[in-house]
Amino acid sequence: MFTLPRELAPLALQNKRLIYGLLFRSSAATRHVRGRWWLGW
Repeated sequence: MFTLPRELAPLALQNKRLIYGLLFRSSAATRHVRGRWWLGW
């Protein structure tokens, strides 16, 4: 699970598409890297 700090809530409310797009892309990249590590690639 990935969450945003409370201080970013006002920014996220004003720029939902941008902030949540960045959050989902960064979480996908993290899962990709960890998955490769887990599989030994």
